[in-house]
Amino acid sequence: MNFNVNSEKFDFEKYRGYPKSCYCVASSPRTGSTLLCEFLTASGNAGRPLEYFNDQYISDYKERWHFTDLRDYMVLLQRYRTSQNGYFGIKCHADQYLKCHNLFPKNALFINIYRKDILKQTVSYFKAYISGQYSFDAEIRKNINKDTYRFDDMMHVLEVLININNKWEQVFLSNKNRIKIAYEDLCSDRVSVIKRIEEFLQIDMKNTYAMTPYLKIQYDDLSQYYLESFTEDLARRNIKISYDLHTNCFHMG
Repeated sequence: MNFNVNSEKFDFEKYRGYPKSCYCVASSPRTGSTLLCEFLTASGNAGRPLEYFNDQYISDYKERWHFTDLRDYMVLLQRYRTSQNGYFGIKCHADQYLKCHNLFPKNALFINIYRKDILKQTVSYFKAYISGQYSFDAEIRKNINKDTYRFDDMMHVLEVLININNKWEQVFLSNKNRIKIAYEDLCSDRVSVIKRIEEFLQIDMKNTYAMTPYLKIQYDDLSQYYLESFTEDLARRNIKISYDLHTNCFHMG
């Protein structure tokens, strides 16, 4: 099993019937979506939103349940990962959602978490991808340092993140059941953000207002070095990143 959270130890009591409410944490890598899902799960009222349509997660559950297709998989997830108040949640990146979007009810809700600073997001994703350390407690696959910085690799990561963000915005052209949450706001004013989510989902999350999350911020001096180097290299090449407030899309040129 790739992830222990996919074991039966983390199941809820078997839920009978169809979930009362289904929601998706709509994210891209390194936006704080795992932190947000930690708060949602800890509330006890929002199911256990995880990245269930990640290929490695699917592999874990196929080993457990031997389902034949994604529709059967979704039924089983809703049976064992719906909290007793009837709430079921999934975390998805855009490509994951697009391969299973027909499995969501038309009234599904979306918590769209994003980063205001996409360059810091790029640095974070680059470091995680190269080192293999996606959380502070994960095993480091490869040590990284200042010499690991590569402008072309950073550009590729930035393009990937812009593409994911813009794919989500295409989804939301036809689906308005969304609340947008900025990672920076979740870190600086958690209670206000959680209160917005409580109102949106119509659940109680008060027990998370003051909880100490397990996850830790990974931004460090090396992150700052990468950010400064990348920002300087972008300016040197006259490459500008813009954000369209009308479409909520990033553009690079």
